[in-house]
Amino acid sequence: MIYSIFPKHSATVYSRYPTMNTSRDEILELNKIVSSSAVAGLFNTKILLDFDLYANSQSMATDGNTAAAYFLNLYTSTINTPDNSFTIKVGPVADAWTPGLGRSTHLPITTTGVAWNYPSDGSTWTNTTASFTGTTNTIEYSSIVKDLKIDITTAVKELEVSSGADKGLLVSRTIAHELDGKKYGHINFYSAESTTVYKPRLEIHYADSAFATGSLSALDLTKDHHIYQANNPGTYKINTTPKFRFIGREKYPAATYTSSSPATVEYLPTSSYYSLVDVRTGETVVPFDTTYTKISCDATGNFANLKLSGLYPERLYQFHIRVDHDGTKDYHILDDMFRVYE
Repeated sequence: MIYSIFPKHSATVYSRYPTMNTSRDEILELNKIVSSSAVAGLFNTKILLDFDLYANSQSMATDGNTAAAYFLNLYTSTINTPDNSFTIKVGPVADAWTPGLGRSTHLPITTTGVAWNYPSDGSTWTNTTASFTGTTNTIEYSSIVKDLKIDITTAVKELEVSSGADKGLLVSRTIAHELDGKKYGHINFYSAESTTVYKPRLEIHYADSAFATGSLSALDLTKDHHIYQANNPGTYKINTTPKFRFIGREKYPAATYTSSSPATVEYLPTSSYYSLVDVRTGETVVPFDTTYTKISCDATGNFANLKLSGLYPERLYQFHIRVDHDGTKDYHILDDMFRVYE
């Protein structure tokens, strides 16, 4: 399974405004300003994210699951960089920090909550400003791709062991890039406060497929066939994990002359996978993966369990199915759609 969680809190801290809190901004800014006629000095920003990783790991443990991989996804709002690529660093932050109610547009500025100079009121950063601890990951960010996706599995596993260890994540440039005189411009990402569907998300992967066909027969993939979603009510409650059933049928079965009876269920092969797409934007919410989105099977037919916590309410979603066989990949866009509600 692949599902996502959103951050509880996020914030940008600015060396140019060292006591300013911006926890309620809808944009996270990774910026570097080099001395100019308008601004004297060298100024950087850092991004802080709190996903409540320990609580998520406890919830997974209760369900008997263990995550195999974690990917941080940040979605670009605007970008203005002289270079097409440069290095971004992500990892655990060394100190616990407190969100505030500030915005970068507040006058006077809000000084309660995390800022460049301090993690919370009356406290200090271990290393003057927000810094990394433990395992960090770097990625060569490409302004061509724009959105950021980075594997932070090891870092998250270090944080989720206890509530005390989980102080959140830090996103910044490398120290070398912060201190050199080169202009890197800015990248604006959507924040936890965004009203769009592009909030930061932590993508969580774990294998949950099982395949036991019982007395079912295999679908003959050499014949024209179609796949559809069975018993789709059209709406599902958010934060649930429903079982979605998929049926494969031959398009033009041979005519038979028997009394009415239910159609025979035939199963898709073990090399069948699903992805989930936001119908309105056309963007993939759950990507195809040969390990983590394998379609399962039991004596009733094919199915996939899907945790809906990472979906936005009142939006339409649609499954895409991929069946790999005989060296080909067959794609099926299901006619069925569904939405989630709170």
